[in-house]
Amino acid sequence: MAGLSKNMQAALNRPPDASAKLRSLHVLDIKLNNQSWTLLADGVKHTRALETLKLNMVNVDRANLQKLADAMKANASISVLDLSFNDMSDANGDVLAKIISN
Repeated sequence: MAGLSKNMQAALNRPPDASAKLRSLHVLDIKLNNQSWTLLADGVKHTRALETLKLNMVNVDRANLQKLADAMKANASISVLDLSFNDMSDANGDVLAKIISN
């Protein structure tokens, strides 16, 4: 987990065009902590090339889903978001609706 957070932080400190080649990111069965969700949301907010984001079995809760929703508002490049295999309740429906509406 520390390695993923470290790499996400390093990517945020690069010039804006340095990550232009990353088109797809799939995080599978890694339980992201709050810091990792914050870093991921910052990355999503600033990326210009990422088209597909798959976050499967990543321990997403409402607060961290909200971080992702806020980041997606500023992102125009992601066209595929896969949150399958996350144990989300119906109470998160409004946050998911915000993500979809963007």
